[in-house]
Amino acid sequence: MSLVPRLNQLIGDIRLRTRNRRSIATHFQHDRALSMNFVITRSDLLAPKKEQVDSLMPYLREVLREALGRTGRMVRLGNMWCVSSKRAWWTADLREEIFRRGGASWLVGKINVGKSQLFESAFPKGRLPAIPGHSTDENTKMDEKPQVVEGLDPLKVGEWLPPARKEEMYPAMPTVSDLAGTTASPIRIPFGGGRGELIDLPGLARTTLTNHVMTKYRDQLIMKSRIVPEQKVIKAGQSLMIGGMFRFTPRSPDVVILAYNFTPMDPHITNTQKAIEITEQRSDLLVNNIAVPGVGSDMKLAGSFALRYDVTKERAGPLTQRHAVNFKVTDLPFRVLSIDILIESVGWVELVAQVRTRSLYNDRPASDYENSQPRRPEGPEAWDIDADERPPKAKYTPRFKGEGPWHPEFTSNIATTSDSTDPWANINQATSKNQESKMQAKQIQANARRWDAVEQGTDVPKTTEGELPEEEQLPEPNWPIIDVFSPHGHFVGARRPMNGWLLNKPLVTSKQKRSRPRKSMKGEKKKSKRMLRMAKSTYFTG
Repeated sequence: MSLVPRLNQLIGDIRLRTRNRRSIATHFQHDRALSMNFVITRSDLLAPKKEQVDSLMPYLREVLREALGRTGRMVRLGNMWCVSSKRAWWTADLREEIFRRGGASWLVGKINVGKSQLFESAFPKGRLPAIPGHSTDENTKMDEKPQVVEGLDPLKVGEWLPPARKEEMYPAMPTVSDLAGTTASPIRIPFGGGRGELIDLPGLARTTLTNHVMTKYRDQLIMKSRIVPEQKVIKAGQSLMIGGMFRFTPRSPDVVILAYNFTPMDPHITNTQKAIEITEQRSDLLVNNIAVPGVGSDMKLAGSFALRYDVTKERAGPLTQRHAVNFKVTDLPFRVLSIDILIESVGWVELVAQVRTRSLYNDRPASDYENSQPRRPEGPEAWDIDADERPPKAKYTPRFKGEGPWHPEFTSNIATTSDSTDPWANINQATSKNQESKMQAKQIQANARRWDAVEQGTDVPKTTEGELPEEEQLPEPNWPIIDVFSPHGHFVGARRPMNGWLLNKPLVTSKQKRSRPRKSMKGEKKKSKRMLRMAKSTYFTG
């Protein structure tokens, strides 16, 4: 939700490179080469290791493609970066790319997305060329004035930007702060002896979520470090509250939903009726509610989200792992569905539910996912079928080699047995029947592909010229649905799941992995005392 929609059109109609192999990589406008890159900052909040973040690049590219809308389906998105200024992940490569391109590089984005911190880590420092006549000895005293390369034509950028600074080897960087609006005006710092400059712009305004939060709790809206969530179980009749402001209520009564809170706000699970009273600020219960008094009356439904993304392969454990049981997802009697609910400028909540395949696709016709051939009966039913009642074999078995329409015996048999005077009439009729059967098989395959796409949560493929369109639309599966309530019904979105819980599980030590705990000595002491008493009693009675 931090993406600025249609930014390439707002700042000058910058063309994004399409998927066409003849698409031009560089576009010139007003005698300048203009390009736009997408930079995902603070990637250290997604996973603990750099390799795990690198494995998320295909997922991040698809999420960005969906966020771009119709444009995202046509562009390549090879200009996407995923960096971390805090952990120095891929910032060196981005710094070299900025220095190689030169010119003016602008940092545009919403507030609190890490532009100033990225500016400090991606700025090419120490790239000022040596001035003739000056010694590079460490003992030589440098001039008090910074080194400036004279005679360079200033870049014509308009009157709304401040004048460029004097170029220095290590200039002062912008102030980095968690508070919104720290960068009040554009900051221009040149580099490389006039090769280019980096411009940090003030953040674009977000929605007014902070206006609904009390001042002492506004620090909870900023994710400063990676969050290791705790698994919360939402049963029937219960609801999940995030910070007392956002309420998650499952609509399906027979589905248990697992929730993972990737926000700095505190989660709390309680009865749905109590949750309604708490979020509407009508309850006296001592639950952490960070909302400003009076916001409870403005709580509205932000949306009803269906858990429509299939994550069975990632969540089934050894059942679907290649080196273990290696089951196919289609062979399992259950499905694991998930979705990520976004809270603007704060974080997200991962929701996961396991449902039976039969209850999920109970309206699916059997002809779409079963074999088109008649099923052979099994068990006692197979012994009740006589040999004459068995269906004929579909495969043709020739009586002798060379049998076919070109054989004289074949044509003579057709001429004697057929009522038509044309011996090739039956051949044409058989060919038309064969074509009809092929078309029916194509339709069954197309329906099966559509159902597989619906199960996996991907786009339903379109029919080609050789496939017959469906007469009726496919019924919508029975997805688990969850209702989300927020102030004024705003600040909430959804995306395909990232499986953040699998990447940010709590650390399990080797001591906790032991399958069998140490045997208690308390029982051994009792046993030794009992044996001693028995020995004494036997000694005195004997």
